[in-house]
Amino acid sequence: MNTRPPEFANPTRNALAAGVAETGGGILFAAGLAMPFAAAALSSVMLTALRTVFWQDGIRLGKGGYELLLLASAIALAEEGPGRLSLDAVLGQERRGILLAAAALAGAGVGSTLAIETGRRYAAASPAEDQELARSAAATVEPSRS
Repeated sequence: MNTRPPEFANPTRNALAAGVAETGGGILFAAGLAMPFAAAALSSVMLTALRTVFWQDGIRLGKGGYELLLLASAIALAEEGPGRLSLDAVLGQERRGILLAAAALAGAGVGSTLAIETGRRYAAASPAEDQELARSAAATVEPSRS
C-alpha cells in the first residue's frame, strides 16, 4: 500500500523537478544573475517543503525553521539586489526593490502550487508505474552495464 502523501506520489519526478529548480536557481543566485528569478526558483522548493512536510496540518511555530530561513533569505536578497560583484551589476542590469521581492515570493507560491498539484494529478499512478519510472530515471543516470 502506498502511504506517501498525494503530492509525493511520484518521488522521482518530484526530486527531478526540485533538483532542476535548485540547481538552476542556485547557479543564477551564486552568479548574481537574474536575482528575482533565482530567488523564486529556490524559494519555490523551500515553500513546497514547508507546505507538504512541515505545515501539513497548518503553520506551526518551530517547524521547518531551516527551510523558512532559506526562503526568507532568498526573498531578502531579491529585495536588496545581488550587489556590485554580481553579473547583473557588471551587465548594468541589477534589479532590486520590494516589488521584485514580492514578485519573487509570488513566483515561489505559483511554483510550489504547480509542483504540489502536479504531484496530486499523478497520484493515481500504480506502484508498478512508479517503479518503472524509477527504473527509467536510474537508467538515464547510470550507464548501462553490458
